[in-house]
Amino acid sequence: MTFPVSPRLNVQTKDLRRVVRFGMVGVIATVVHWLVTVSVTELFQMNPLVANAVGWGTAVAVSFVGHWTVTFRGHESSLLRSGLRFLGVSTLGFAANSLIYGALLAINPLLYPFWLSMTLALVAVMTCLLSNLWVFRRG
Repeated sequence: MTFPVSPRLNVQTKDLRRVVRFGMVGVIATVVHWLVTVSVTELFQMNPLVANAVGWGTAVAVSFVGHWTVTFRGHESSLLRSGLRFLGVSTLGFAANSLIYGALLAINPLLYPFWLSMTLALVAVMTCLLSNLWVFRRG
């Protein structure tokens, strides 16, 4: 037995699936960012704020590939356009991340893994909104 589905419900379901996919890719990229940053800090005794740049660079690649192929598949935006927009949004996110993370590290640098977690969560919300509303939008 089948039930008629309204077009509005179909759009909401599509949006919900996109949010779930965005979350999955974002969590993977965030975990990569955190692991690389903490590993580089510990293994090379690097300043956590500097190691954060290494983690960010790695996470940007993971995130773009994931969002391009999974989250926003079928978006009809060119690779170059989306790539440049994504890099712009990611750079803005990294700037916000660095400012917030740097301020938190000044409070207590020994808590750097915790501060990084908090910072990544805050910046993820901003990145999600900008990616959905601008980066992968056609035109």
